[in-house]
Amino acid sequence: MIRLKNILFFILMAGICMSCFVSCSSINLKPDYTDLFDHYDDPETYFFSSVSGNDIIQVMRMIEENIVPINATDPYGQTAVILAAQKGHLGMVEYLIQQKADLNIMDENGSTALMVAIQSGCMELAILLVNQGAGINTKDLSGNFPLQIAIINNETEFVIILLERGAALDIHDGDGNSPLMTAIRYGNKVIANHLLSRKCNLRVANIAGETALHLALQYNNDEIARLLIEHGADLNQQDGSGTTPLMLAVDYYSIEMIKRMLDNGADPDIRNHLGETALIKAFMNGYMEIIPILLQKKPNLDIRDNQGFTILMRAAYDGYIDIVKSLVQNGADQTIRSLEGKTALDMARERRYEDIVEFLKKAAR
Repeated sequence: MIRLKNILFFILMAGICMSCFVSCSSINLKPDYTDLFDHYDDPETYFFSSVSGNDIIQVMRMIEENIVPINATDPYGQTAVILAAQKGHLGMVEYLIQQKADLNIMDENGSTALMVAIQSGCMELAILLVNQGAGINTKDLSGNFPLQIAIINNETEFVIILLERGAALDIHDGDGNSPLMTAIRYGNKVIANHLLSRKCNLRVANIAGETALHLALQYNNDEIARLLIEHGADLNQQDGSGTTPLMLAVDYYSIEMIKRMLDNGADPDIRNHLGETALIKAFMNGYMEIIPILLQKKPNLDIRDNQGFTILMRAAYDGYIDIVKSLVQNGADQTIRSLEGKTALDMARERRYEDIVEFLKKAAR
């Protein structure tokens, strides 16, 4: 009689589980008539072992006989639904959802079932969790969130699903990076376009003070940088070191971006924390070809950096006669003195650059 009941129970359970055959991993439906109470000296260990092994029959019996609570956690803080999601066991997750498992419990790292499903690459399972109300803006202990994880894993279609379900655009990770910044860092232009089309805040900065435009320039992604400029990114916003996007374009020798930013209102006279302007940075980097481009916008040539030097002083000190001539012809004041009281002429004379000395003397007459 007992054996007959077990057989009938197995047939019933197998019928319930027919929907589980389409999943990220096959389900173990082997009949097991072992007396479960042999394992109940440590029922939770056996329970999580069954979840991990995708043994849905044993999991169903233990839950429905109230042997283990459905939201019990293992030593790592994982619930059955988190572990099943991590393993990609779609049918198991479907059953646990039917049994009202809490989808938003976090493990010891703050990860939810949705987060681990995305990380495991089982997007059918992730979609199921979203459809069943899993939190889409929850952060783990490192500040990671579902949208960011999907972007990093290049799950473009799922990113669109999250956006359509109301995923926050200006949420940030532990480093202060927004979803758009993450898309830029990982070079995903398609996702960046989707985020831009939803009018995310382009002034948001990470903990280093960098905006999306700063990152696009740092990662040498001129295509996204152009899109950001077209969408109204602030060209004069400074990062934590006072660096503007224009300065970064100078640093990375991106002449096309320099011209584009200048034409769209970038201010060449902003100073960073070292007192350097874009023009001074161009000279300090040895990018002499960039200087004429900047001079076309009539920048202030008499700004002194934190060491007290104007760009004319630096050009005279280093012996760049052509740059000295160009600066003077564009109105650079050669009477300005450094912190030590020296003019550009004094510096050229000390360094014995006679051609510069003669030019400056004639220009001063």
